[in-house]
Amino acid sequence: MNISDNAPFKFIIEGTDCYCYNIDFAHLLTTDKIIKNNLKPIDFIQDFKNGFVEGLLHLETKESIKRSDFYDQNKRELLQGQLEFILYRKEYPDGYTGLVEFTQIVPLLFTSKVIHKTGYYNGLIHSVLTLANDLNLKVTDSRSSQSNANNNLTAKQKALIAIYTNQRMTREKDGNNTYNQFLYFLKKQNRIAGDTDIKIKNRLKLFESLLKHLPQDKQRELLSEIQTVKSKI
Repeated sequence: MNISDNAPFKFIIEGTDCYCYNIDFAHLLTTDKIIKNNLKPIDFIQDFKNGFVEGLLHLETKESIKRSDFYDQNKRELLQGQLEFILYRKEYPDGYTGLVEFTQIVPLLFTSKVIHKTGYYNGLIHSVLTLANDLNLKVTDSRSSQSNANNNLTAKQKALIAIYTNQRMTREKDGNNTYNQFLYFLKKQNRIAGDTDIKIKNRLKLFESLLKHLPQDKQRELLSEIQTVKSKI
């Protein structure tokens, strides 16, 4: 096994390139100091490798995201939003938000299962960041600018976000324009309507702009309606 000097650390384990995005854990994993029952962290290097290799396949096997899909301009923005969600907004075990944050955990317990899991999530983040770099995708943390972004939302966007997140709007609180849009889009038929290619494409653009503002568990209905509208083209 060889290890590089710069983060992310590159491990070459039995001819397989593996990467670790946690500097402290990378150093710990390569030590031969006994920690318990004559076991050393480096004894678990194979578990890390096996998990890493599995994590590289996560996007395709668990999220149905393929590299070739990004060459379809109708899918690119939607998929880019999914990658951003995985990196910065998805909930992970123990209350961590986003894969970037979650991979900074240093395991307190060294077992085959724990190190395999650590390798898996490092494989996943490596696949996401590699994909973003190769395809020049803008996958950034939008949470810090979310407040300003919300202020710049159109009345249609505000109304639709309220609908997909099951929030109520009032004329007094949200203003006439936004509230009227809310009443209009409450009817599903109005949301998926479109009788010309231009109207349909504009509706798709509007829908796809909402994804980064919705938590994953609130996206299902929107994604279904995106597919319905796309079928009309």
